[in-house]
Amino acid sequence: MERIESEKNSHIRRLVRLRRPRDRHRLGQFLIEGLRECHRAAENGWELLELYGTSAVFAQALPPCREAFLLPDKLFGKISARENPDGLLATAAIRQCPLPQSLPPNALVIVAEAMEKPGNLGAILRSAEAAGCQLLLLADPLTDVWNPNAIRASQGAIFAVPLAICTGEAAIRFLRENGVGIVAAAPAAERCYWDSLPGGSIAIAIGNEHGGLSGRWLREADLTVRIPMEGSTSDSLNASVAAALLLYEALRTRRR
Repeated sequence: MERIESEKNSHIRRLVRLRRPRDRHRLGQFLIEGLRECHRAAENGWELLELYGTSAVFAQALPPCREAFLLPDKLFGKISARENPDGLLATAAIRQCPLPQSLPPNALVIVAEAMEKPGNLGAILRSAEAAGCQLLLLADPLTDVWNPNAIRASQGAIFAVPLAICTGEAAIRFLRENGVGIVAAAPAAERCYWDSLPGGSIAIAIGNEHGGLSGRWLREADLTVRIPMEGSTSDSLNASVAAALLLYEALRTRRR
């Protein structure tokens, strides 16, 4: 294990660069911060290239990695993106996320269109994993899925949920070719989501908070549903909250 003392060390400088999306994709690596997140990555078949940690965290059982580096607490605090870091950070190689060749029978898919906030994307991943979703389709994303905030908000679910990134056109074509019905969430829809979700293979499409789903997805949807809101000021829900409600209604429908 190599010890690093200076923030001018080349490894530390590279970790700082990996906070920028352009450098992440240029170097082909991303950051995973947190003991739980690092363990979940390893448990789901992700190779950890490097581990950076404090002496306290290295006293615990750690996931396997290629190289390990010991950092003083003060230095780790400077490279951490968290308010109360647990003292462990790893790097891993970015994976390509193509559309899968096929889907299992009775597939549950979540589509996140034009997602722009990494925290919301991470929270959707967390709900998708908890609900047993077979695929998260990121259609025309406006944020980088490898953003450290997305990794953190997912609490490691990003390493367990099958993920595909593509254009909206490619996503719709894929769903049609695989016989997956499209359920679009829209505040103006007539049908309430708890009265309407069908069984079988479905894809629940969620838009971002700023503009909701685009006209393309609303036109292509086999069913449009709304989440009722009784308040006097709210006209939309957080995208991750909407995704969780619809995913769990789909799960309830399947169990029933």
